[in-house]
Amino acid sequence: MTVIALIASLLAILGCASQVAQILAIKHFGRALRAISPAIAPEAVTILKPLHGAEPNLAANLSSFGAQQWPAPIQLILGVSSADDAAIAVAAQLDVPHALIVDARTYGANAKISNLINMNESARHDLIVLSDSDIAVPPDYLARIAAALARPGVGAVTCVYTGKSTSGFWSKMAAAMQSY
Repeated sequence: MTVIALIASLLAILGCASQVAQILAIKHFGRALRAISPAIAPEAVTILKPLHGAEPNLAANLSSFGAQQWPAPIQLILGVSSADDAAIAVAAQLDVPHALIVDARTYGANAKISNLINMNESARHDLIVLSDSDIAVPPDYLARIAAALARPGVGAVTCVYTGKSTSGFWSKMAAAMQSY
């Protein structure tokens, strides 16, 4: 066996081991999250959703945040950086209460971060959830996030992202890259 073949084999084995470790970690932390009791005092929450374009399933993704089983007030803020963004038309058709911020101000090179900063100026609540536009969530999403945040020593929470294919080969490949 040549040195290059040996190195390639070792790298492949390491890659497979890494995947197995990630899957085991996700299963472990998934069980831990399911064990979190959502029996906490609900507090008002602001959800910031930066938008750019009318991507597939945008209306359904946004609506899933308005369908939360959460007894406290929810402020949903959608943000775009241009008045001609196609996402505005989708947002206008939502049955979910929301505010739309159109603000072209930039703060550095990252357009999404600029959009979040512009939206944050309208946030009314201390509990803030940041979520990309291509995310759809189950009805207990806020309850799980808040329960995880209520644990001692926790100051931020993130969620495992699972990609979904909208259509075609490249969409399936992109979804596979986003999933565990």
